[in-house]
Amino acid sequence: MDYSVLISLMIKVALLIISGYILKKTGILTETVEQGISGMILKFILPCSVLASAGNGFGKGMASGLLIMGASALLYYLAAIGLTGLLGRIFKLGEEKRRIFITLTVFANTAFLGYPISQELYGNEGFVYAVVYNMFYQLFFFTYGIGLIRGSREKSLRSVLVTPANLALLAMICLAAFHITLPDVLQDTLSSVGNMMVPLSMLVIGCSLVGMRPIEMLKDRQCYLVSAFRLLVYPLLALFLLRLFRVSEPIASLSVILAGLPSGSLNVIVAKQYHCEGDFAARSVVQTMVLGVVTIPFIIWLCTVI
Repeated sequence: MDYSVLISLMIKVALLIISGYILKKTGILTETVEQGISGMILKFILPCSVLASAGNGFGKGMASGLLIMGASALLYYLAAIGLTGLLGRIFKLGEEKRRIFITLTVFANTAFLGYPISQELYGNEGFVYAVVYNMFYQLFFFTYGIGLIRGSREKSLRSVLVTPANLALLAMICLAAFHITLPDVLQDTLSSVGNMMVPLSMLVIGCSLVGMRPIEMLKDRQCYLVSAFRLLVYPLLALFLLRLFRVSEPIASLSVILAGLPSGSLNVIVAKQYHCEGDFAARSVVQTMVLGVVTIPFIIWLCTVI
């Protein structure tokens, strides 16, 4: 892999986060505007991004590979949710911190970082497999993840499941399953709106760091727990199991790499929207991104030698 791709992605992320910090620090982005952007991402930009992903065609010759990748992603999320929920109780985290700890540890940045890395390693085939993996991320995050952060026990099942993102996910699955192609002008519009999600999410993360000293991120032991499991423990477990069951390449390596990416920025957006440990979420996401510069190449290297 050309590691300059990974380095350039991380630099882009850092610059966007710094921009958000400066905009909030100088008063250009106020708390009200920040909350408005978070709401717009969840209720408009994110659904557009989900619908736009329906335009990624899945070739018929890859049917068996897509099923295996889908099964791998499904098993990862079921196992990671169960294990992380248990860890949250073992470490005796507070209720709100336990909920955000679970989503930070389970849900990675499988689209913004996962797509270019997968394509760089395995070309268009790798990209399509990454799209399938990300579909399961969307399925679990938009139902279980958001419901957990917002405190679904206090909400009706309908209010948890019937959201703009979930409705868009259902539409995307139908479009992909029946090979329905959207008109070019609509597809381009959805893609243009969806492309705003990453930069705006990073700006919000930068805003969250205002008033937070760097030493807080370094001293927060619970952030290190997120980083350890997100960047090392889960991908190493995935590597062991996939090699044990002799899952073919490139599905095995891609599953491991996607399981070892930094925590997704949507964790911060949703946490701030529902007032669930937003500062802790921001610290954890930034820390996993910084440490990921070292751990991601290490995980990729392990996949080539084991």
